[in-house]
Amino acid sequence: MCFVLGELAYVQATLANHQPHVQLVDANGKPTRTIPKTSHDTMSITGHFQASDAVATVVYQGGMSPTGKHFYWEITGTKGSLVLENDVMGHIQMFQPVLKFVGASGQGGRLKEVELEDGSAMSYNVGRAWDLFAAGDEGVVSFEDAVLRHRMIDAIYRSEESGRRETYL
Repeated sequence: MCFVLGELAYVQATLANHQPHVQLVDANGKPTRTIPKTSHDTMSITGHFQASDAVATVVYQGGMSPTGKHFYWEITGTKGSLVLENDVMGHIQMFQPVLKFVGASGQGGRLKEVELEDGSAMSYNVGRAWDLFAAGDEGVVSFEDAVLRHRMIDAIYRSEESGRRETYL
């Protein structure tokens, strides 16, 4: 989100562990035992983008969606909404989402799919990233980008603990 829309001036977060146990399976998929899980599987964050007054609301849940919408992102603007969705898995770095557009009120009002390069193979986006990296393209994330993302993750945890807005910039 931040790579596309810019950094958040702050984050305010709520984290939860809704599935505190995980079932282990053997090589054949047969359940062997259940163990405790301590990591969070649900996250909700809000914040204002640093460069504008736009607000972000993000909800991330682990597991598979019973609705079949494993990734859904809607960006609402003055001219309409962009919708990115994926019914395969919620990781767009591995599975290319479908992009749709709907005009603002009085401008059509129906979601229309936008033609994209075919990226249906699991390795497509990873391969494209490696191609860009090998070509020296600056559009590929850097070590500094990774450090910034870890600062954001730390701010999310601090916000959960403190109940307050936290900054990471």
